[in-house]
Amino acid sequence: MTRQTVSGGHDTDVSGESAATGDPITDGGRTVETDTELDRSREAFRDLLAGVDGPAVARVAATVPADVEPLTAYAALSDRSDHSFLLESAQKVASSDPDGAFAPSAREEADRHARFSFVGYDPEAVVTVRPDGTTVDARGPAAEYVETSDGDTLDRVRAALPDVERVGFPDHDRQHLDGGLVGFLAYDAVYDLTLAEVGVDRPEPVAPDAEFLLTTRTLVFDDHTDTAELVFTPVVGPDEDPDTVYDDLRREAASVAETLRGADPPTTGGVDGRRGDGRRAGGLRGGRRDDQTTRVGR
Repeated sequence: MTRQTVSGGHDTDVSGESAATGDPITDGGRTVETDTELDRSREAFRDLLAGVDGPAVARVAATVPADVEPLTAYAALSDRSDHSFLLESAQKVASSDPDGAFAPSAREEADRHARFSFVGYDPEAVVTVRPDGTTVDARGPAAEYVETSDGDTLDRVRAALPDVERVGFPDHDRQHLDGGLVGFLAYDAVYDLTLAEVGVDRPEPVAPDAEFLLTTRTLVFDDHTDTAELVFTPVVGPDEDPDTVYDDLRREAASVAETLRGADPPTTGGVDGRRGDGRRAGGLRGGRRDDQTTRVGR
């Protein structure tokens, strides 16, 4: 394994008692007035971690402005790091429906698919799996808990996800992205996973077999409730001060909320970006998402 350390993030000092609910936040000497608050108090955050032996990933979130397109949020936040992603899903009729399989669903059927969009930025690590080994580009403190293995491509991806206790995660009735590994598995991974066993030689690789970001900052847009929240899933080590982590998260939430309020839609290179009925495609408000879109920025 090769481990590289790259500077990143936006660490600045928090002065005074800025993490107390309702108090202004000082960011790099500048006071940021905000009504953005985390969904757990400082004391509740401490309590989450108090009974944990060793490192733990703790979930905490903040409501942020929802009157912005996911694509606009992605463009606004992608400048914060070299790696970012946007995940959007289409609203489609179920494939089991013979009368309209994979056709854009009617408005009244919007609850069947495509409820959420996700934007991630400033990852803790970039894990790249190649035939000759795994590299970990360490960009934040959580990278300390990324492990590697000598197995196949999937074994090495599994090893990269920190094996730590999870605290503060709500129960969901469906799979839900709060953080973790987001990336791609290349088609050529089949040579490592299957074809090598039957004697098929692989060509010279042109891309990694897999590359994943370890993300702990995920902006989640809920298309059903027209809300958005910034979900944090920091890996908190046993020697870290929960108050310091809490301060950092609250300051980041305020900074992101401020960025989103001032964000302008990106240029689309001449693409209209609107449906035939005049509504904006891919938007959280005033329209429906009609394309399945996955964007991973580097």
